[in-house]
Amino acid sequence: MVVMVIISILSLIAIPSFKVVLENQKLNADAKKLATVLRTARSEAILHGKPVIVKFYTRDNSYKVLYPDISGMSDTRYYLSPGIKYIGYTTFPEGADRVNYCLFYSSGAPNQGGTITLGNSTDTKRYIIVNGAAGRVRVSDEPPTNWK
Repeated sequence: MVVMVIISILSLIAIPSFKVVLENQKLNADAKKLATVLRTARSEAILHGKPVIVKFYTRDNSYKVLYPDISGMSDTRYYLSPGIKYIGYTTFPEGADRVNYCLFYSSGAPNQGGTITLGNSTDTKRYIIVNGAAGRVRVSDEPPTNWK
C-alpha cells in the first residue's frame, strides 16, 4: 500500500514536467518544419529560376508558400501545431495584403533577412533566422545578436 502511495505521488510530480517536455517537442518540431519549408522555398527559387514567396499569417498561426508552376502560381499552406504560435511580429516586410513575407530570388538570396519567433504555453521560444546576404536559414534558442 505504501508503494502505491509513493508511485501515485511520483506520477503526480512527473505529469506536469512531461507536459512541458511535450510542449517543447512540438515547438522544436514546428520550428524545424518552418526552417525546412524556407530552405525548400530557397532551393525551388534557384532550381526554377523564379522567385518563391513564403507568407506568414500571424493571426491564424499558419504560413503559405507561393511558388511558380506551369499554370502560374501554386500554393501550399501549413499550420502550426495546437499550442504553438507566432510571438510578436516577424521582422520580414509587410506586403500590400498586410501579411509579412519572405521572398527568395532566383539567386537564392532573400528580399531581406529576418526572424520569425515561435513560442508555446511554457514561454519557451524558438527563433527561425534568415540571413539577409546569403539566405541561410537556421533555428536558434537565442534571438539574433542584433536584437541584444
